[in-house]
Amino acid sequence: ARSPHPEDGGTDGADAAAEVTDPVCGMTVTTAAADRPLEHAGVTYYFCCSGCRRAFESEPAAYARRETRC
Repeated sequence: ARSPHPEDGGTDGADAAAEVTDPVCGMTVTTAAADRPLEHAGVTYYFCCSGCRRAFESEPAAYARRETRC
């Protein structure tokens, strides 16, 4: 199962080949090929490169958008 917000770069980890969006640069990446996933606030985020991961680590609140959609 995927996170209700895959466009924010997060999934619950159950679908290892899912396509998600890097929350920093917006690039589409597969969870299997992503650079070192990172968990933040119970959501796993995936990155296209270590630079995007470092940017997220330095300011997670700027990238971890949590919009509620009904």
